[in-house]
Amino acid sequence: METLEYTVEMPATPGHYVYRTWADNGSSLYVGAIGLGRPRLPAERFREHAADHYWWWPDVARIDFAICETPDQARVEEDRQIKLLSPMHNKMGRVVTESHARERARQTRELLALKRRKRDLLAELETVDTAISALKCKLI
Repeated sequence: METLEYTVEMPATPGHYVYRTWADNGSSLYVGAIGLGRPRLPAERFREHAADHYWWWPDVARIDFAICETPDQARVEEDRQIKLLSPMHNKMGRVVTESHARERARQTRELLALKRRKRDLLAELETVDTAISALKCKLI
């Protein structure tokens, strides 16, 4: 397996990345992957972390990144780093096989499709609400 290089420079283009977060004392806090469903910017993921993991995200003193060529490479590298570093906030003991990686990719695609459908339904609901309001105004 190819060893990936990590850098502290945050990627500025959407892609597939593995990131490692570190505390001031050098302990590993969390290892994650970005761009498993589609290429993404790290900043998008970190906004989610700040909201979802508010109890430990402020402890992050440093983040480093590895650029991956594919989502599957990112999944395997993420798993390798979790096993290597035993980060405080990761679930441990996951084994990533090729079939597991494909299944996670399928689930990620399904989740993204559901999120798009939700967004579309909310937009449609907003249109219906606007039409109802307009009709109410005509009735008055």
